[in-house]
This record gives sequence, structure tokens and C-alpha cells, in this order.
Amino acid sequence: MDSASLVQFASALHKHQDSIAGSNTFVMYTVPADAFLQMTEVKMHEELADAGVLTEFDESLGKAMFVSHQWLSATHPDPDFQQLKVLQDTLRNIVAGTSSISQALFSEIVYGRRRGPAPGDFASGHLHIWYDYFSIPQSHGGRASRGRQTAIQSIPTYVARCEFFVVLCPALKHKDQKRTLSHASWGERGWCRTERAARELSTRKGGYVIVVESATHQSLLWGGLSMRDAPGEGEFTLDGDRVWIGRMVTQMVWSKLFYYLEHRQFHNYRFLLNAHAALYFRALDLEPIDGLVPGFHTEIDPSVDCKGFMLERFLHHNGLRNIFERDAAGWPPICFAAMSNNVVVLQALLDRKVDINQATTKPATELTLPAKLTALGIASILRNKEAVELLLRARAQVNYKDGFGGNALHTACGGDNPRGVRLLCDARANVNQQS
Repeated sequence: MDSASLVQFASALHKHQDSIAGSNTFVMYTVPADAFLQMTEVKMHEELADAGVLTEFDESLGKAMFVSHQWLSATHPDPDFQQLKVLQDTLRNIVAGTSSISQALFSEIVYGRRRGPAPGDFASGHLHIWYDYFSIPQSHGGRASRGRQTAIQSIPTYVARCEFFVVLCPALKHKDQKRTLSHASWGERGWCRTERAARELSTRKGGYVIVVESATHQSLLWGGLSMRDAPGEGEFTLDGDRVWIGRMVTQMVWSKLFYYLEHRQFHNYRFLLNAHAALYFRALDLEPIDGLVPGFHTEIDPSVDCKGFMLERFLHHNGLRNIFERDAAGWPPICFAAMSNNVVVLQALLDRKVDINQATTKPATELTLPAKLTALGIASILRNKEAVELLLRARAQVNYKDGFGGNALHTACGGDNPRGVRLLCDARANVNQQS
């Protein structure tokens, strides 16, 4: 059961949701797919505007596609029209039925085949393309510069309005760096990770994230990337961009937390409240959001019992009634504490004899997380080193079998956590356990 304070706060938010809703500060310019398919070169925003090619997107016009990509040179996104030619051919092939969008391999193995977009969804008469060089001012004048800044800040809004989020990443040589760009290099870029995070944190229902590696090879993006590819840990041409990213990501997380509360999706709220520091704030010099729910009160004096005070505060902001009760999705408080790397709360729970191996009962399919995850497994996949060390010192079971049949070593590998792997191996995790 959810606490009364959480339910009351969610009800109050729902009544006043208009007052906290964000607003787009720059027009969402798109290129109709009919015009895009006729292009033979990449022209910048100002040229397309002068030619009357750009449209102000409105949902009544059809569906929008956000194109996330790497530039193929330092000064031009696609100087030889190689990258966008792949997207043109992809759209033609999908509509013609000569190419189809496959499932993410791991997700299909674990959860089975799911419905993907239909070829008709890409019909050119109803599709509109958002692409940075088309849609954001590119010239150097003061007005264009101001427009560019506000357009960049509006990227999360653009992403949320798009039915399709396309990762355009064919293997092509960068003109200046003389290296091949690909899906792997796209995933290393900080701005690309931020655009992916904007999709994950958008309030849009439905839609598809599609990876285009060639005109005949398209697949849905695996959701597990968010567990290991934080925007701030990506590569940036300008290190100062981290400040921009930090502001954007902070606003996106706040907005999604409020959205979950307004719609009474309390498990999702708890998940994001406790995981956002690892998933989205890491390496961005941001303070984690540790609570939203007002009205916290306790008789515990923090100067006398700091751990007890912090535990009560944790329960309040997570809307949990006590330290033993699971939420509706089958997650116990100790798993949320491990997720937030809150070692004070973890120790307080252990001091009160909470089962250190208490596990989740349901999977998180959108993130490809199995059921039966313990606090140790969760801390391992999120690279929460301090929580892993505390749980190992407290004798957490390192070979507890999760819903995939693996142990914490498997989740550490899934989270790209070499330090966690070393800690778990030192604790005698079974390296031969098969999932």
C-alpha cells in the first residue's frame, strides 16, 4: 500500500497540473517527408526556411520523426549526403515492404516478439522529419544564436512530440577524424545519450525508438542501454556542454517525476526517484533529487539517531508505509535504497533486521530487468560501489539466482561495472553460474 501523504500529494498535483507543465520556447520546425525524399544535398535551416520547405509541426499534420545522429565533419553534418541518403532509402524500403524493423535481439529472446510499427506508419504524406541542421537556426547572427540556444533547450519537447525516434548510424567515415562512425560511436557521444534520455524521460505514450544501420538493417533499440550509458559519461567536443546537459537532464527528471505522481504511477516514481542519480546525473556535478513529497514529520531527533531519521525521511518521500512492505510492483524498500546508493538508509534497514536478500517479485520489462533481483544485484547493475561494498560486508548472498538464472555478477556485467565485478569475484561469486 502507498502512504497517505504520497496519495494526497499526487491528488494535489493532478488538480494543478497546468501550473507545472513546461512550455516549448522555440517553434518545432520539420521537413515533410515528401520534400525530404526529393533532397540530394543537406541544406541548413535558413536556406530551407527561405525556400518554404519547413513546416511548423502540428499533430494534426501526421506523425513526426526525430533523427538523432553524429555529424560527419566538424562544420557540416553530412557533406556528401551519405547519411541522409541511407534514411531516404530506409523509408522507401520499409514502405515498399523490402525491409522491416526487427526486434532488439535480447528483448525478443527474453520476452518474445512484440508488435512493431507498420509500413503504413512511414507513408510520406503523413510523416515529418526533425533533423538538427534543418530544424535549428545555424547562422551566426545574434538572433539566430538566441534561437539556436532556445531550440536546443527545447529538444526534450521535440522528442516528446515525435512518434518515431530514429538513431541514424550507418558505418561512415568522419571527414576530419578519419574514423568510422557507427551505432557504437553514437552511443559514446554525450549529446546523443542526452537525446536518448529525453526519449526515455518523455511523457509520450507509445512510439518507437529505431536504430538505422543501413537501408536494409533496422531494429528497435534495446532498453537496457539506459542502465549503463549516462549522458554525463559520454564524449563532448566542448566540455562546457556538460552544463547545458545538466540543466536539460535535471528538468527532464523533475518533469517525469511529477508526471508519474500526477498519474499515480507510484512504482515508476519510486524507481526514477532512486535511480536517476545513477542513470542520468552521473558525471554531471548535480545534486540528486532526494524527495518531493511535503509534510515530513518525525519524532526522531537526527542528532540522537541520524540513521533512524534518514530512514523515516526515505520512507516518507518514497510513499512507503513501513520497512517490510513491498510496493504494488513487488519491490521492497531495501531494493530502492540500494538503487539510490543510500548507505545510511541501507544500514538502518539492516540494523532493523530487514532481510538483506529480499528480492523483487516482478520484472521491469521496459529495462530488461528480471524478477528476483536483490539489493546487491540492483546496486551492481547501477554501479553503486558504496552500496555493493556495504551489502557484501553484511554478507549478502552473492549467488542469489535472479529471474534470468544469473547472479549479481551477471547484473554487474550488464551494467558495465568492472569494479563491481572485481568486488563480487573477491566475494566468491560463481563465475560459472549460467543464466
